[in-house]
Amino acid sequence: MSALDSKHGPPLTDGQLRLRLYEDADLGQVRNLVVAGNLRGRSLENSSLGVGKKALLWEPIVAISYVVGLIGLFVLFTARQDPTRILSGLALCAVIPLWVKLWRWQLVKRWNVYVREFLDEGDMVDVGRFYAVEKPKDNDDGGPSAFWVVEATEGKEKRIVGCIGLDSRGHTDKSCGELRRLSISEDYRRRGIALLLIRTLYTYARERGVTKLTLTTTTYQKAARELYKRLGWVEVKRFALGVPLVWDLHLYTLELKL
Repeated sequence: MSALDSKHGPPLTDGQLRLRLYEDADLGQVRNLVVAGNLRGRSLENSSLGVGKKALLWEPIVAISYVVGLIGLFVLFTARQDPTRILSGLALCAVIPLWVKLWRWQLVKRWNVYVREFLDEGDMVDVGRFYAVEKPKDNDDGGPSAFWVVEATEGKEKRIVGCIGLDSRGHTDKSCGELRRLSISEDYRRRGIALLLIRTLYTYARERGVTKLTLTTTTYQKAARELYKRLGWVEVKRFALGVPLVWDLHLYTLELKL
């Protein structure tokens, strides 16, 4: 059965979760879900920015401030009530929080710029048009696209808790497609939703002649990279977003033969 044979898809768990194609009314929830996966989470591990903030504490560009702080502590302990040495020691110790705050600000700024770009100018402006199954002539690049969501029923409310997109725009060879915007609400992770979305995309892509998929991810999405590699994806390219030996931040391109 095609992944699109049923518009609203099969229930995943006792009718509480349902896989279906994206509808225009989903736009606000989908945008919020994708933004949350990038910027927000109740713990640092639940967003890529949160993971980045935690990892940044051990990057060489930040760790150097710890050395300066240790020097400051040494100066303080050996000051012997010398006001000048005490002030010098305190100033050196203050380098740690100030330096960490500076580089966290740089990281947050970079992530916010990325998010604003896809919200204001990229695929999240009009998800229905960008990932249209049936594309209008002025928007038809010749390749298959689609966008799926998983909808949860919570009492009388329905909430989008997962999404994924297949994009054909990034490849001139239309037998190649790109997996994009896989995002799962932190309340619904580790329930097999990501795997279901990925396999739905695989089925749809194969049925439409796609023989290879690509995706991009970053250093701060380690759990996602590990999942993809378990599913047979292979890293084919790595691009430095940070400075080698100073800030270990990379953009990875993975590939899968269908």
